[in-house]
Amino acid sequence: MKNVLISLALLILSTSAMAAEHLEVLIGTNEANVSASDGYSEDADDIAIGFRFSSGVTDHFGFEISYRDYGKWKDTHFDSRVGEVTNDTGDTHSFNIGIFGSLPLGQGISLTGRIGGAAWETDMTIAAPKLEKAWLDDASGLDPYYGVGIQYIRDGRIISFDYSYLEFDARFQSSLAGDGDFEATMSTASISIGMVF
Repeated sequence: MKNVLISLALLILSTSAMAAEHLEVLIGTNEANVSASDGYSEDADDIAIGFRFSSGVTDHFGFEISYRDYGKWKDTHFDSRVGEVTNDTGDTHSFNIGIFGSLPLGQGISLTGRIGGAAWETDMTIAAPKLEKAWLDDASGLDPYYGVGIQYIRDGRIISFDYSYLEFDARFQSSLAGDGDFEATMSTASISIGMVF
């Protein structure tokens, strides 16, 4: 499925002689909520960064591709599967492709909406200090993402404020802690700056 997204991204890039193109750098904060089938739950905030390329079919509709790094979450808690306090660390990133639309409000300001598919990958580490063991695993998948925001364009420059949301399920396999099913949400608020071509 990632190969399909990459092919679509290359198609967008190769047919980008459309209404307008935006190239943006995003930085903000991500709130990650991770819950496991055994009742474990964790909320964590970290810095999120990303890049986004948008190509308009019209002045108010088009396609986009982006990369998002949602930062890391960390937690220390008693893990009943291991029988001791463990140090858990996870990080998630995604390659996204979707569509966007904008509603002009005047004076270069527009409301924006986005929807698409996110090819995500998350890495997780569980370290058990007393056992002197650590477990590392990763999971990946494809799930929808959503976003809303407001943007300001003037003199070939763009500034935008965005909120995006990604939810996915992951299954990890561990010889240390046993198999585990996780649900995760990534809620990201960011500001972006960029150029309009």
